Amino acid sequence: MRRAEQRRSERGVPDEEHPRPDDRYAGLGERELVMAMRRDEEGAFVEFVARFHPLLLRQAQLARVAPEDRDALVVEVLGDMAERLTYPGARVPRSIAAYLVTCVRHRAMNRHRDVARRQRLGDAALTELDTHHERTVLDLCSEASLRASRGASWEPPTVRPALTRLAAALDASLNEEERRIIAWLGQHVTHRQMAEWLGIGVAAMAKRVARLRRRLRAAAVAYVAACEGAERGELTRFLERATPEEGGEDQ
Repeated sequence: MRRAEQRRSERGVPDEEHPRPDDRYAGLGERELVMAMRRDEEGAFVEFVARFHPLLLRQAQLARVAPEDRDALVVEVLGDMAERLTYPGARVPRSIAAYLVTCVRHRAMNRHRDVARRQRLGDAALTELDTHHERTVLDLCSEASLRASRGASWEPPTVRPALTRLAAALDASLNEEERRIIAWLGQHVTHRQMAEWLGIGVAAMAKRVARLRRRLRAAAVAYVAACEGAERGELTRFLERATPEEGGEDQ
C-alpha cells in the first residue's frame, strides 16, 4: 500500500488533497481559467492545481529534488503563481505551463545552491567576538551577554518609526486566523501544511493566501497614499522594494 501511494504521488495522481475539478473548468484554456480564478471561483483554483501538479511534480523529479520535498515545492510554486495571476492587472504568461516549469527549475536550483552554501559555510555560525579572540554561536547568546562582551555601544538595528506605524495599521485589519497564516508564511510553512492545519484543501489554501496578500497590499498602498512628506516617500520606496515584479508576457 505504501509503495502504491508513493507511485501515485510521483505520477501526480490527484488524491484527497488535490481533488479533480468540475468538467466545465477542465475544458477551459489557460487565460479563461485565470479569469475564472480572478472571479474567485473555487473550482478554477482546484482545476489550476490539478492541471499543472503532475507536470511540475515530474519536473521536480528531473531536477533531482528529494522525493519527500517534491510535492511541497510544487504546491508552493502553484500557490505563488495563483496569487500572482489573480492580482488585478497582472500579466498572464503566453504559456502558464512553461512559466511554471521554469519556476520549478529555478527553485530546485536555488535549493541545491542553498544546500551547497550551508555545507561550505557551516562554520560561519561561529563568530569571533570583537573584544576576545574567542568564537561563539550568536544565536545561543542573549543580548545581555553580547552587550557585556562588546560594550554598551553595540545595539541591534531598530525598525524605523514609519514602518512600525504601517505594520500596526495593517495588523489592525487582521483577524486571528489571518495573523496565524501570516506568521506561518514568515516561517516558510508550506501551503499543504497550512491547509492541513486549517482543515481545508490545498487549492482553497492557495486562494485564501492570494486573497489575503491582495488585501494587505491594497491596504498598504491606501495607507501610504494618506501619508505626507518624507514619510510617504520612505514608505513608497519600501513598497517598491518589497513588491515583486509581475512576471510573464501577454498573449
